[in-house]
Amino acid sequence: MAIVYNHTVPTVAQFTDLYRACTLGARRPLDAAAEMMANVNLILSAWDGDLLVGLARAMTDRVQATYLADLAVRESHQKHGIGKQLIRMVQAEAPRATVVLLAAPQAHEYYGRIGFAQHRSCWILRPEMALS
Repeated sequence: MAIVYNHTVPTVAQFTDLYRACTLGARRPLDAAAEMMANVNLILSAWDGDLLVGLARAMTDRVQATYLADLAVRESHQKHGIGKQLIRMVQAEAPRATVVLLAAPQAHEYYGRIGFAQHRSCWILRPEMALS
């Protein structure tokens, strides 16, 4: 398996196909896939021939913080280091910035195992929540 990594932005169809082929598809509004891709400033992709097998979707100021919104790897291609390579590439794009993410329940243990430190002070404000 010769995986090619680059900055190629996939088509909406390729993006949604990848997300449906991994656990993220069930938790992402795939009807808004075009917006999800357009409103980030860093997309890194992994390809097995013409097949999109991995994607890192992030927002970064390249100085202080990089928010890794999604790390998607096709289930058929997991456990081959594709996710770790995409994260390394995210780090290389902004070497001074701290990479921050919210782990999916299925991936919670994965991130600690590959070297991320868990942070206890993360807070979220969902769209349906109001400030008091």
